[in-house]
Amino acid sequence: MKNLILFTTVLISLFTVLCHANDAESIWEEQDGLLVIEAENGSYDTTLWKELTEFGEYSGESYIEYTGKSNMKTPVLEESFSYKIKINTPGIYQFQWYSRNGKTAEATDAENDSWLMIEADSYYGVKKVDGVWDTVYCDDEYMKVWIHDLDNWSWKMKGEHGHLNGMFVHAVFDSAGEYSINIAGRSQWHVIDRMVMHLDTVTDPTNLEHEETLFEEETATKPLLYSVDGYSLVVAPNPMVRNNTIFAEVLKTQEYSFNLYNSTGAKVASTIELLESGRGNSFKWSILDKLSAGVYYVEMRDKSHKLGRILVTK
Repeated sequence: MKNLILFTTVLISLFTVLCHANDAESIWEEQDGLLVIEAENGSYDTTLWKELTEFGEYSGESYIEYTGKSNMKTPVLEESFSYKIKINTPGIYQFQWYSRNGKTAEATDAENDSWLMIEADSYYGVKKVDGVWDTVYCDDEYMKVWIHDLDNWSWKMKGEHGHLNGMFVHAVFDSAGEYSINIAGRSQWHVIDRMVMHLDTVTDPTNLEHEETLFEEETATKPLLYSVDGYSLVVAPNPMVRNNTIFAEVLKTQEYSFNLYNSTGAKVASTIELLESGRGNSFKWSILDKLSAGVYYVEMRDKSHKLGRILVTK
């Protein structure tokens, strides 16, 4: 019996060492278009990721460092871990993390990247090439995300996937709900301190004075309604061509605002339409016929309801 008790104690101790002690069910909640995560508060394998304070000038209590083997070609999915997130406000979010090169790096392209995948309705990177925004979709795939800063923590991260490098990273959430941010190790010794996701309307989202937005049931932000019986929004055809039509179903006869956002989350157009109660509403928005290729987000809203749809132009 003593041997059994000792063996059980050893197993429990080993499990504690291998798994970061924070609550595996923690959820980070977007509030007013901003989501803030301290990387060290996630649930990760501590044989692969270490919580450290050596660099200094980090946010929160510490940061995490990848100590596993480098995986340059593809992520090792069995070694990935997730941050559960709660989105209240549908829309296009930019992702950024506060990072730097690792402790033994002698060049800016060493010990400087990890794999990232965001569970969303659309996940992609954008880069302006010859004055036009080029888009690479990464839905259900991991993107290489890198930083070039040997001496300081920096928000100047970029993504690489497929044919395009140096991209800004975005995710679209069509509806309020729970999603996830997934990370896997790529370069040994890469470090990550803080992560944010934000709408284009948020002022100074990378300010380290912003508090971490952990979800608390008692104080949770009540989300704007995205979809209820009697409300719907469709744009057809989609992917878009010429003569696109917006179809809307509403419960009240009144004016509704329609906003159009580009792939960076910036508002590019808006209009107000008087809609009748019921399903028979449709109108053509001329701006849709003038859009360049890419991903967009159209939003319909009144004072208490908000609906959105991803639009793709070829």
